[in-house]
Amino acid sequence: MPFVRPTLQQIIDRVQGDIKGSLGITTILRRSFLSAFSRAVAGASHVLHGHLVFISKQIFPDQSEVEFLERWASIYGLERNPAIFTQLQIDIVFTAAGSVPAGTIYQRSDQTEYSLNATVTATAAGTLQGIVTALVAGANANLDDGQTLSLQSPIASVETDATVDSTTVEGEDEESDELFRQRLVDRIQNPPAGGTVNDYKQFAFTVSGVTRVWVLPGHLGLGTVGVTFVEDDDTPSIIPDAPEIAPVKAPLRDIVPGAPTIF
Repeated sequence: MPFVRPTLQQIIDRVQGDIKGSLGITTILRRSFLSAFSRAVAGASHVLHGHLVFISKQIFPDQSEVEFLERWASIYGLERNPAIFTQLQIDIVFTAAGSVPAGTIYQRSDQTEYSLNATVTATAAGTLQGIVTALVAGANANLDDGQTLSLQSPIASVETDATVDSTTVEGEDEESDELFRQRLVDRIQNPPAGGTVNDYKQFAFTVSGVTRVWVLPGHLGLGTVGVTFVEDDDTPSIIPDAPEIAPVKAPLRDIVPGAPTIF
């Protein structure tokens, strides 16, 4: 039978009942010492009951608070997938010979900032590519090809606007509590077993952004494993592109050296 936490009034009634029985009295006056004493003791007891309810939820990772969830995960060698910084390749237009120093800040229309990774130098007018990295990690900094970033401060011989040419690293938000919790539960229910379907899934889920994984043993014949996944939080498409596939493919190929893993 499950334990039911008593209400504060129920505890007060119990304490006052014990006092009446011990002292052989039938009534406790509302503003008397015994009334105040019984309420103080009941209040402390009620808080302790609340703490017991809280503790009871922490002993199981499927309902524990974040602090205890992360402690449970550490026992199984799991860490929360961190947020990833967006990296973009941009087209920088020079009107004459000039240079854009490393660390130059470009910004989006909403003031989201990106820093140029390395100095880009032109010997004449033309367009060169540079890589910028968002200053704040997360999916919010992602941009579609063709969108525009602008120099925070003007630079001679360089046009203010730069166009996004491609995404080299897709930004991802930190793994949510619920995804992290589900990954931990999966790890507990399906311990490593030397290359099973669940092993492949768990390896894929260690990459930020991965939300669902499918494993296809023998996909292209004996010794092959097909792995496919989606990133449900991505827009406009949950289907991963090449920059998102690469970080998932690398660790999976190391599970069984020499055995091809197909995406």
